[in-house]
Amino acid sequence: MQTYNIFKSKAFQITTWVLALLIIIFISFSAGVRIGFDKAAHNFERRGMAPRYMPHGSGTPSIFMEKGEFSDTFGLQGVISEVKTNELVVKDKNGEERIVTIASSTKIRSGRSDINIGDVKIGDMIIVFGETNNQENIVPKLIRIMPKFDGKR
Repeated sequence: MQTYNIFKSKAFQITTWVLALLIIIFISFSAGVRIGFDKAAHNFERRGMAPRYMPHGSGTPSIFMEKGEFSDTFGLQGVISEVKTNELVVKDKNGEERIVTIASSTKIRSGRSDINIGDVKIGDMIIVFGETNNQENIVPKLIRIMPKFDGKR
């Protein structure tokens, strides 16, 4: 009889309903997360981004390139320490300086717009996609000027 009274008590009924509600909320949240991941993965593949999501010289993924473009490239990420007529000196994250030789076919982009070598400044953070030449200089196909980040959004 004692057990029967526990099941009939108001506290037990409230606890049971709260637990049932928490389980329903957890299942709904889990289903939403699962659906979100599935949609993101489907969109990623459907838009053709999967083949473009390849590593560059900094070791992090990049989606700056068009599909199939620059597939066997050398990458470099760093800060410009010197600007010359057709060369940039770039200091990478290890403090080593690399020379980037600008060719006439090199694309330089800042945001969504194309710029020329005259718009590049010392202190700009860049990512370079290209190949090395005989002098171990980098001859880029694409230079991407990264936006300045001040820690605020």
